Amino acid sequence: MSGQRLTVPEPKIELYTDGFEAASDLGRTTDGKKLSDLVEKIEEPMVIAVDAPWGAGKSVFLKCWVGAHVRDNGGSANTVYFDAFKEDYLDDPLVSLVRTVSKRIEGLTP
Repeated sequence: MSGQRLTVPEPKIELYTDGFEAASDLGRTTDGKKLSDLVEKIEEPMVIAVDAPWGAGKSVFLKCWVGAHVRDNGGSANTVYFDAFKEDYLDDPLVSLVRTVSKRIEGLTP
């Protein structure tokens, strides 16, 4: 077993719907609220990157946050979750990014 990591399976999270209850909270609800407060105060479009070591829970946090942002925190700012590793199959990542943003915009329109 040398060189192998033991990891906990990632919980099933419905993007833009589930909040922090979808995963063990681990105190992340407070961090999510702080991030929502920041996002709501900035008026210009922005990109947020979360940086931490592998396995620190970045993906789970952001998947939970995009759901909790509107549902629990009353956020009005639109969010787009983009998983760069999942979409890393094309030479030009812009194609995947534009597709993801387009799908999100379509989901927001009534």
